[in-house]
Amino acid sequence: MLKVASIMSVLGVGVGASTLRGVDNSADSVTTTNRADLAHILRDANGNKIMCGCPELNAREGKEIDTHVTARMAQLSKSPSYKATAGGSINVYFHVLRKNGDPITATDQMIDAQMTVLNNAFSTGGWSFVKASVDHYENSVWADLEGDDEPAKRALRKGNSNDLNFYMADLPTLLGYAYYPWVYSATNWWKDGVVVDTQTLPGGNFNNYNGGDTATHEVVEDR
Repeated sequence: MLKVASIMSVLGVGVGASTLRGVDNSADSVTTTNRADLAHILRDANGNKIMCGCPELNAREGKEIDTHVTARMAQLSKSPSYKATAGGSINVYFHVLRKNGDPITATDQMIDAQMTVLNNAFSTGGWSFVKASVDHYENSVWADLEGDDEPAKRALRKGNSNDLNFYMADLPTLLGYAYYPWVYSATNWWKDGVVVDTQTLPGGNFNNYNGGDTATHEVVEDR
Protein backbone atom coordinates (compact mmCIF):
# COMPACT_ATOMS: atom_id res chain seq x y z
CA MET A 1 0.00 0.00 0.00
CA LEU A 2 2.00 2.93 -1.29
CA LYS A 3 1.78 5.93 1.00
CA VAL A 4 0.16 9.29 0.02
CA ALA A 5 1.21 9.50 -3.65
CA SER A 6 -0.60 6.36 -4.69
CA ILE A 7 -1.11 4.79 -8.08
CA MET A 8 -4.65 6.17 -8.00
CA SER A 9 -3.49 9.77 -7.67
CA VAL A 10 -0.80 9.39 -10.32
CA LEU A 11 -3.29 7.97 -12.80
CA GLY A 12 -5.89 10.57 -11.89
CA VAL A 13 -8.29 7.94 -10.58
CA GLY A 14 -10.74 9.35 -8.04
CA VAL A 15 -11.35 7.67 -4.72
CA GLY A 16 -15.04 8.43 -4.45
CA ALA A 17 -17.80 5.90 -4.03
CA SER A 18 -18.28 5.38 -7.75
CA THR A 19 -14.64 4.35 -8.21
CA LEU A 20 -14.41 2.05 -5.20
CA ARG A 21 -17.70 0.24 -5.62
CA GLY A 22 -17.87 -3.36 -4.54
CA VAL A 23 -20.63 -4.32 -6.97
CA ASP A 24 -20.04 -5.06 -10.64
CA ASN A 25 -23.33 -4.73 -12.48
CA SER A 26 -21.84 -6.03 -15.72
CA ALA A 27 -21.70 -9.55 -14.29
CA ASP A 28 -24.89 -10.67 -16.01
CA SER A 29 -23.01 -10.89 -19.33
CA VAL A 30 -21.07 -13.92 -18.11
CA THR A 31 -21.28 -16.94 -20.39
CA THR A 32 -20.85 -20.62 -19.58
CA THR A 33 -17.95 -21.45 -17.28
CA ASN A 34 -16.81 -24.45 -15.28
CA ARG A 35 -18.87 -23.09 -12.40
CA ALA A 36 -22.22 -22.80 -14.13
CA ASP A 37 -22.27 -19.15 -15.17
CA LEU A 38 -20.65 -18.10 -11.89
CA ALA A 39 -23.83 -19.11 -10.09
CA HIS A 40 -21.81 -19.31 -6.88
CA ILE A 41 -21.30 -15.54 -6.84
CA LEU A 42 -23.15 -13.71 -4.04
CA ARG A 43 -25.89 -11.19 -4.78
CA ASP A 44 -26.88 -8.05 -2.91
CA ALA A 45 -30.42 -7.06 -1.87
CA ASN A 46 -31.10 -5.71 -5.39
CA GLY A 47 -29.99 -8.91 -7.09
CA ASN A 48 -26.68 -7.52 -8.37
CA LYS A 49 -23.81 -9.99 -8.35
CA ILE A 50 -21.12 -9.02 -5.83
CA MET A 51 -17.94 -9.66 -7.76
CA CYS A 52 -15.53 -7.81 -5.44
CA GLY A 53 -15.44 -8.36 -1.69
CA CYS A 54 -14.21 -4.85 -0.89
CA PRO A 55 -16.91 -3.00 1.11
CA GLU A 56 -18.97 -0.59 -0.96
CA LEU A 57 -18.68 3.05 0.13
CA ASN A 58 -21.79 5.16 0.40
CA ALA A 59 -21.95 8.73 -0.95
CA ARG A 60 -21.06 10.29 2.39
CA GLU A 61 -18.02 8.07 2.89
CA GLY A 62 -16.82 8.70 -0.64
CA LYS A 63 -17.15 12.48 -0.21
CA GLU A 64 -15.29 12.38 3.12
CA ILE A 65 -12.41 10.44 1.57
CA ASP A 66 -12.21 12.78 -1.43
CA THR A 67 -12.16 15.81 0.89
CA HIS A 68 -9.49 14.30 3.14
CA VAL A 69 -7.23 13.25 0.24
CA THR A 70 -7.55 16.65 -1.47
CA ALA A 71 -6.70 18.51 1.75
CA ARG A 72 -3.78 16.19 2.51
CA MET A 73 -2.29 16.53 -0.97
CA ALA A 74 -2.62 20.33 -0.78
CA GLN A 75 -0.85 20.31 2.58
CA LEU A 76 1.96 18.12 1.34
CA SER A 77 2.47 20.16 -1.83
CA LYS A 78 3.41 23.16 0.32
CA SER A 79 6.19 21.25 2.07
CA PRO A 80 9.69 21.93 0.67
CA SER A 81 10.63 18.28 1.20
CA TYR A 82 7.57 16.87 -0.57
CA LYS A 83 8.15 15.14 -3.88
CA ALA A 84 5.27 13.47 -5.67
CA THR A 85 5.82 9.92 -6.83
CA ALA A 86 5.73 9.86 -10.62
CA GLY A 87 5.81 6.16 -11.25
CA GLY A 88 8.23 3.47 -10.24
CA SER A 89 8.83 -0.27 -10.10
CA ILE A 90 6.84 -2.57 -7.82
CA ASN A 91 7.96 -6.07 -6.86
CA VAL A 92 5.18 -8.66 -7.03
CA TYR A 93 5.23 -11.72 -4.78
CA PHE A 94 2.80 -14.40 -6.00
CA HIS A 95 1.33 -16.82 -3.48
CA VAL A 96 -0.60 -19.62 -5.18
CA LEU A 97 -2.75 -21.45 -2.64
CA ARG A 98 -4.75 -24.63 -2.95
CA LYS A 99 -6.49 -26.98 -0.52
CA ASN A 100 -4.92 -30.27 0.48
CA GLY A 101 -5.27 -32.76 -2.36
CA ASP A 102 -6.32 -30.20 -4.97
CA PRO A 103 -4.35 -29.93 -8.25
CA ILE A 104 -2.31 -26.88 -9.25
CA THR A 105 -4.53 -24.68 -11.43
CA ALA A 106 -2.27 -21.65 -11.96
CA THR A 107 0.45 -22.18 -14.53
CA ASP A 108 3.60 -20.11 -15.08
CA GLN A 109 2.09 -18.97 -18.37
CA MET A 110 -1.02 -17.64 -16.59
CA ILE A 111 1.09 -15.73 -14.07
CA ASP A 112 3.33 -14.25 -16.78
CA ALA A 113 0.22 -13.19 -18.71
CA GLN A 114 -1.16 -11.57 -15.56
CA MET A 115 2.06 -9.59 -15.23
CA THR A 116 1.62 -8.34 -18.79
CA VAL A 117 -1.94 -7.19 -18.01
CA LEU A 118 -0.82 -5.27 -14.93
CA ASN A 119 2.07 -3.60 -16.72
CA ASN A 120 -0.13 -2.58 -19.64
CA ALA A 121 -2.81 -1.20 -17.31
CA PHE A 122 -0.52 1.04 -15.25
CA SER A 123 2.18 1.95 -17.76
CA THR A 124 0.62 5.33 -18.59
CA GLY A 125 1.26 6.39 -14.99
CA GLY A 126 4.89 5.35 -15.17
CA TRP A 127 4.42 2.24 -13.05
CA SER A 128 5.86 -1.18 -13.80
CA PHE A 129 5.57 -4.53 -12.05
CA VAL A 130 8.40 -7.02 -11.60
CA LYS A 131 7.77 -10.68 -10.79
CA ALA A 132 9.85 -11.17 -7.64
CA SER A 133 8.79 -14.71 -6.74
CA VAL A 134 6.12 -17.38 -7.27
CA ASP A 135 5.40 -19.82 -4.43
CA HIS A 136 2.88 -22.66 -4.40
CA TYR A 137 1.31 -23.92 -1.18
CA GLU A 138 -0.93 -26.91 -0.55
CA ASN A 139 -2.63 -25.96 2.71
CA SER A 140 -6.38 -25.98 3.30
CA VAL A 141 -6.19 -23.41 6.11
CA TRP A 142 -4.18 -20.92 4.08
CA ALA A 143 -6.30 -21.51 0.98
CA ASP A 144 -9.42 -20.32 2.85
CA LEU A 145 -8.75 -16.72 1.87
CA GLU A 146 -12.39 -15.77 1.67
CA GLY A 147 -13.19 -17.24 5.07
CA ASP A 148 -10.12 -16.14 7.07
CA ASP A 149 -7.18 -14.60 5.24
CA GLU A 150 -5.14 -13.67 8.31
CA PRO A 151 -3.27 -17.00 8.82
CA ALA A 152 -1.99 -17.14 5.24
CA LYS A 153 -1.08 -13.48 5.01
CA ARG A 154 0.75 -13.42 8.34
CA ALA A 155 2.75 -16.47 7.34
CA LEU A 156 3.44 -15.70 3.69
CA ARG A 157 3.70 -11.94 3.19
CA LYS A 158 7.02 -10.78 1.71
CA GLY A 159 8.65 -7.39 1.27
CA ASN A 160 7.08 -4.23 2.64
CA SER A 161 4.26 -1.79 1.94
CA ASN A 162 5.92 -0.67 -1.29
CA ASP A 163 5.64 -4.18 -2.74
CA LEU A 164 2.61 -6.10 -3.97
CA ASN A 165 1.70 -9.41 -2.40
CA PHE A 166 -0.59 -11.24 -4.81
CA TYR A 167 -2.61 -14.10 -3.31
CA MET A 168 -4.70 -16.48 -5.39
CA ALA A 169 -6.91 -19.44 -4.60
CA ASP A 170 -10.29 -20.90 -5.55
CA LEU A 171 -12.69 -18.47 -3.85
CA PRO A 172 -16.18 -19.76 -2.98
CA THR A 173 -18.25 -16.65 -3.76
CA LEU A 174 -16.03 -13.80 -5.00
CA LEU A 175 -13.74 -12.95 -7.91
CA GLY A 176 -11.39 -11.07 -5.62
CA TYR A 177 -10.92 -8.42 -2.96
CA ALA A 178 -8.46 -6.04 -1.34
CA TYR A 179 -8.44 -3.84 1.74
CA TYR A 180 -8.48 -0.08 1.25
CA PRO A 181 -5.10 1.65 1.75
CA TRP A 182 -6.13 3.40 4.96
CA VAL A 183 -6.70 0.04 6.67
CA TYR A 184 -2.95 -0.57 6.64
CA SER A 185 -1.19 0.08 9.97
CA ALA A 186 1.59 -1.22 12.20
CA THR A 187 -0.83 -3.82 13.58
CA ASN A 188 -2.80 -4.51 10.39
CA TRP A 189 0.23 -4.90 8.09
CA TRP A 190 -0.97 -8.36 7.08
CA LYS A 191 -4.00 -6.85 5.30
CA ASP A 192 -1.64 -5.55 2.62
CA GLY A 193 -1.95 -7.15 -0.84
CA VAL A 194 -4.65 -8.37 -3.20
CA VAL A 195 -6.62 -11.61 -3.43
CA VAL A 196 -8.14 -13.03 -6.62
CA ASP A 197 -9.70 -16.27 -7.73
CA THR A 198 -7.13 -18.24 -9.71
CA GLN A 199 -9.52 -18.60 -12.63
CA THR A 200 -9.63 -14.82 -13.20
CA LEU A 201 -6.05 -14.89 -14.48
CA PRO A 202 -5.53 -14.96 -18.26
CA GLY A 203 -6.12 -18.56 -19.31
CA GLY A 204 -8.49 -19.27 -16.42
CA ASN A 205 -11.93 -20.79 -16.95
CA PHE A 206 -14.14 -17.81 -15.99
CA ASN A 207 -15.26 -16.73 -19.45
CA ASN A 208 -15.48 -12.91 -19.74
CA TYR A 209 -13.66 -12.64 -16.40
CA ASN A 210 -10.42 -14.41 -17.27
CA GLY A 211 -8.60 -11.46 -18.81
CA GLY A 212 -6.62 -10.58 -15.70
CA ASP A 213 -8.44 -7.33 -14.97
CA THR A 214 -9.89 -8.54 -11.67
CA ALA A 215 -6.33 -8.13 -10.40
CA THR A 216 -6.09 -4.69 -12.02
CA HIS A 217 -9.26 -3.64 -10.15
CA GLU A 218 -7.98 -4.98 -6.83
CA VAL A 219 -4.56 -3.33 -7.20
CA VAL A 220 -6.27 0.07 -7.57
CA GLU A 221 -8.14 -0.56 -4.31
CA ASP A 222 -5.04 -1.77 -2.48
CA ARG A 223 -2.75 1.05 -3.56
